[in-house]
Amino acid sequence: MTDFSSSQQMDVDTLLERGARFYAPQSEDAALNEYQRTLDAAPRDRAALIGLAETLHHLGRLEEALDAWQHVIAVVPGQADAYVSQGDVLYDLQRYTEALARYTRALQRSPGSALAFRQAGRALLRLSRYEEALAAYAQANKFTPDDVTTLVGQGLALEALGRQSQAITAYERALQLDPGNVEVTIRVGRLLLPRRGSRAVHTLAKQLLDANARNNGAWLIRGEALMGAGSYEGALEAYDHAIQLARNDARGYYGKSRALACLGRHREAEIVHIQARALEI
Repeated sequence: MTDFSSSQQMDVDTLLERGARFYAPQSEDAALNEYQRTLDAAPRDRAALIGLAETLHHLGRLEEALDAWQHVIAVVPGQADAYVSQGDVLYDLQRYTEALARYTRALQRSPGSALAFRQAGRALLRLSRYEEALAAYAQANKFTPDDVTTLVGQGLALEALGRQSQAITAYERALQLDPGNVEVTIRVGRLLLPRRGSRAVHTLAKQLLDANARNNGAWLIRGEALMGAGSYEGALEAYDHAIQLARNDARGYYGKSRALACLGRHREAEIVHIQARALEI
């Protein structure tokens, strides 16, 4: 198996950085023009090839990005990160089996790549191969134990396998590191509600709001906890806070609609429900 010396890896890292900031262009279209001009003069310029591939991916020109990363691989054989990036393009194309093959190739080149393990886990989740996904995330976690994305992936795999208590532990660790993470807040709160009850969720929401008052997910799960406890006025206030922080998130409006209905304010509940549905169109 091929691996890099520290000097080779440093060179690759430098190229990736240059590719991301090549000539510090004003826009992605300007970046493409700069990369293409460079490649017209020097077709094997590695920084320009990397920058071109990254920019095409950012612009959503996925098939072109896929080809561009193949050119990078041809010019810089053995570069694990290029296989990962090509895998990410395939993932966005929903070609998950092919994406997984690229991540596997990256691991053959660099067996200690936490990123490749993490991305492989993501593809395996999409393929419903949950035990393998969990194993991939566990490997990533060995190298980057405080990576929030890896912890969330572990939680998703554990949840899919029905191992809810372990999933909660993974999500709670992710929230310790990133208390503003809305989606994880909601996921862990909804797992806690049937297992530990409204009080535990209310406590979690308070802790998260103390750490980050702009976490609208904490207001949403606080609303759910108060709804479960029959405190509809408090739930209504919590959902209003969530809506103020994220006016385009339908979940706050749906929660508010339920709270209003429980308070007997049915006409208001109907209007808010219509607002929620409009956001999902």
